Amino acid sequence: MNHPLDQLEYVATTTQILSAFQTLEFALKVYIASAHKVISVRLNGDLPYKYSMKSVKKLPLKNLLGVFQNLSDNVALAKRIEKLCEIRNDVAHQALLVRHAELADILGQTMDKRHIDLKEAYAEVDSCLMDLNSELAKVFALLPKASGP
Repeated sequence: MNHPLDQLEYVATTTQILSAFQTLEFALKVYIASAHKVISVRLNGDLPYKYSMKSVKKLPLKNLLGVFQNLSDNVALAKRIEKLCEIRNDVAHQALLVRHAELADILGQTMDKRHIDLKEAYAEVDSCLMDLNSELAKVFALLPKASGP
């Protein structure tokens, strides 16, 4: 049975994908900060190297991707995240507007169609997060082990 999309369901899906994008951004920040830590440790003070989480804390997804591309050889993942950058901006700035008929008409979209697109995008963000997790494991393996008490 085909039923009209409930606005609450649409808002929940939009919120879910926005949260996933925030998680992706944070995971990239952790990856970058960890990679910088590895570099700093390997330089062993021979060259000043002051990049840290603070260096990337406020960077948006597109900028984080640029740094990630310089620290990782996972070109396929970087390309997938690059495709998500435009979607992320669209979701953040327009996704909730289509709940209003007048704005949906101006944007040339329907809530039902957007909902399908959002679900597909969420699946891709989630998949990228899984792959980024694997990349994080590689960097974490290079970090010096913390000594216990």
